[in-house]
Amino acid sequence: MKQVFLFTLIIFLFISTAQAGDFRKANWGMTPSQVKTTEKGQPVSVKSDYMVYKTTLVGEPFSIMYLFTQNKLVRAKYYFTGTFSNDNKYVDVYENLTNALTKKYGKGEDIKYFDNDYYRDRPSKWGLGISAGKIAFFTKWANGETDIITYLDGENYNISCGVEYTSKELGNLEDGEKEKNDQDQL
Repeated sequence: MKQVFLFTLIIFLFISTAQAGDFRKANWGMTPSQVKTTEKGQPVSVKSDYMVYKTTLVGEPFSIMYLFTQNKLVRAKYYFTGTFSNDNKYVDVYENLTNALTKKYGKGEDIKYFDNDYYRDRPSKWGLGISAGKIAFFTKWANGETDIITYLDGENYNISCGVEYTSKELGNLEDGEKEKNDQDQL
């Protein structure tokens, strides 16, 4: 009886571990072909160093991007693909993302950057300030093998919003690859 219980427990732990991933159902270090098996449907874009899928997150349209270095998954992100005529709506998307992650991972470290004090006490102008590059919001979490950051920033009146997941162990591979590419171009 004791052996049956232990066997059942081991199988349960194996199945629950296999279903959990570092990002969605994928684990850091997976190859592109392994990551493909964790997603439903086909990617909308595939290159040697990334793969993109479409999804809906917090009720909004997002792309899912898996990033590979040396054929290993090192980073992944959701980035917002919708558009608004009212730039303050991007703040709502950011807050919804951050709230969803806070429910899952607990309170993160909030970072709010204001280039000057003009926008600080004018939330109704934050969207404009973000699009002009005068304001940026970030929230960071550390979770096991993964660093997570939500971001809302802008430049030249284009706003970027999303959440990025980076492998603590393999993230340095990407940095090393960028440095090598830079040196090769010199």
